[in-house]
Amino acid sequence: MSHKEICISPDRILDDSNVVAVRSVQNARIPHTVSVTFDAAGQKRFSSFTDSHVGKSFAILVDGKVMMDPMIAEPISGGSAVLLLTPEGEVSLLKRFHAEAAKP
Repeated sequence: MSHKEICISPDRILDDSNVVAVRSVQNARIPHTVSVTFDAAGQKRFSSFTDSHVGKSFAILVDGKVMMDPMIAEPISGGSAVLLLTPEGEVSLLKRFHAEAAKP
């Protein structure tokens, strides 16, 4: 297994407070797919960020671990994103969101 080194900025684009829904997407051809929906503020920030970073990669972290670092092919303005994760990444993201949602 090879590992690549990536540089992570301390600036966050979004955090848990910007996520309103996380759900597993059932797709036999592409397993471990998760849909993440943002609140209005998250949608605006993510749209602006992706618009100004087309062609660049960014890191998606869950519990401080990089789950993926996709390249932005085009601006994403619809208020949600579909993530293709490892099995562990899918489980971590779903657990984290559902644990946050269960808090009073």
